[in-house]
Amino acid sequence: VDVAASGLYQIKFRVATNTAGGAINYMIGTASNAVQVVNTNGWQSWVDIIIEDSLTIGVYDMMLNFSGGTGFLFNLNYIDFNLLDCISGDSCDDNNPLTENDVFDAACNCVGEPILYTSPLLEAENAIVGSLWTNSADTNACNCAYVLPPNSIEYTNAPANEEDRIRFAVNLDVAGVYKIYARISTTNDADDSFWVRANNGVWQKWNKINFPYDKPGYQWSQVGNWVSGDNADPVTFNLNAGLNTVDFAWREPGARLDKIFITQDDLSALNTVRKKESSSEYSFKYIVEQACPGDSIYFEAALNGDTILINQDSIPITKPLFIIGSGPTNTILSGMDSHRIFTNHANQLLIKDVSIIDTNPDTDGGAFINNAYLILNNVIFENNRENGLPKSFTNNGEIHIENGSDVIIRE
Repeated sequence: VDVAASGLYQIKFRVATNTAGGAINYMIGTASNAVQVVNTNGWQSWVDIIIEDSLTIGVYDMMLNFSGGTGFLFNLNYIDFNLLDCISGDSCDDNNPLTENDVFDAACNCVGEPILYTSPLLEAENAIVGSLWTNSADTNACNCAYVLPPNSIEYTNAPANEEDRIRFAVNLDVAGVYKIYARISTTNDADDSFWVRANNGVWQKWNKINFPYDKPGYQWSQVGNWVSGDNADPVTFNLNAGLNTVDFAWREPGARLDKIFITQDDLSALNTVRKKESSSEYSFKYIVEQACPGDSIYFEAALNGDTILINQDSIPITKPLFIIGSGPTNTILSGMDSHRIFTNHANQLLIKDVSIIDTNPDTDGGAFINNAYLILNNVIFENNRENGLPKSFTNNGEIHIENGSDVIIRE
């Protein structure tokens, strides 16, 4: 029994019997009591026996003991709990995954504050996932997890129940017209569709996702509406300033839903570094952490010639990535004479068209530590050190230089 809040509860026992009955003795935490059941003149002649008891917030095993004469005593259909009294401001649970900091108001209603997800990047497994869907593990998915629809088909109309859908909630600063992209794995025309809507609006029949299915694994695609043929027409959504909801409902089995991206731009904005500061949103560190396995990371043209600062510990890279700058004179990553830029643990990492300068960690020095497989293409290393002594990088794995490219080391 999950007691959402301490207080006085009405407890209702739904019973029926065609004998003299008996007693139900119960214990919930420290609360215990006995309920007497008398003849209701039939095994299906149901009546409610109601008592009141004080319960303390928490999750408990409810222990029941039945006593009476010999033979059958009574039928017990269900037990229902209803809070009668509360203290305004006390914690409670409104059973709404879109709220937090739930408390009782003056009328004894349990109310919470809306959870406002400000990131336009939303993991499917962290959304409100309907009970018919399955969370599954996959190292090629973002956050190593995806959500799988049930083994059912609904080609004509979107299924209507909460258990049939995944609901994303996002807080937006500006109202306007938005595009929704989703990272999905499909294999053929029997597992390539969802129903999608925003703010309880019209369902879009999104079919032929990732057609012609010639790229294995997860792909980013814009949500569209399919009428006929081999492609869906991309659609946009009018979203509000403040809280918005985006629902995915199943249409076919098999399509793996990994992550969604909501933007007024296009997909190129997904993994683009926009800030030169070290730890702000859309910084280099932020984009590396948000990127999915196999993604390419780019740098906004407005940063050309600026120094992108890394003023904290080495950024761990654990997934295959392609980090592509705008040329070594335009894209410059700096450790600010203190830190290394990254530590690579991925089985494939490409660094292309960048300069890495001014790193100086105390140990394992230089621009990076490579513990796996690293590819360099048109990269300049300059003024990189270990505890003040010249050292360009630390390599414990394999480093390959692409044919026809230059790697320049300047101390």
